[in-house]
Amino acid sequence: MAKKQSNLQSETKKILSAYAAFTIANRNSTFEAINIGRALSEAKKKVKENKGNWEEYVESDLPNIAKWEDRDFRFLADRYQKHPLPCLLWLNQTNLKKLFSVCDGESPIKALKKEQSIDFITEDANEEEIRTFQCQIKEYLKKKEEDKKNRETEGADNGTPDHPMSYYRKRLRAKLEEELNLSDDEFEYPDSKQLKLYKTLHKRLTKYIKRAQGQSEE
Repeated sequence: MAKKQSNLQSETKKILSAYAAFTIANRNSTFEAINIGRALSEAKKKVKENKGNWEEYVESDLPNIAKWEDRDFRFLADRYQKHPLPCLLWLNQTNLKKLFSVCDGESPIKALKKEQSIDFITEDANEEEIRTFQCQIKEYLKKKEEDKKNRETEGADNGTPDHPMSYYRKRLRAKLEEELNLSDDEFEYPDSKQLKLYKTLHKRLTKYIKRAQGQSEE
């Protein structure tokens, strides 16, 4: 891997430079976070072209960037590239990530207009307009979270006792939905051992579904 990494000096330098700017901004700049994500995405493409291992590269060449940070940076960069709305840069990284996740690939403006009136702002917005926009998005995300909890509660209160495995099913479903929403560049491919476990689980679930439907197991 070391030989392959030597071809990534330029990409590594860009990432470290962007990360330094992010650190100087006290890790609060969404703009700088997106810049890091862009640099990371470019480097990942190069690593893939060199048939290298992305996790090994990050661990050896970018020790200050945690695995979850790498994913978050690239997620923000990927979504912002698809929906480059300047007003979104006024949101903190956590809320922007939540907003992109809630929109599920749809344009945030299009999604927000369906729900409620949001005072969208421009790059030259004053402080009061920015604060108003940030609060409105925060309230929107809070409402979406409450709606989700209410739906789960209604499902649990429909007269049918919760199955002991329901918690794990929900967690697995949420994990799968999150993974399926990732782009090819963001998706972390499982190793052979993990893939074998997934295939075993798939077989068992298939048999269970057939039995539940009254079909014969062959």
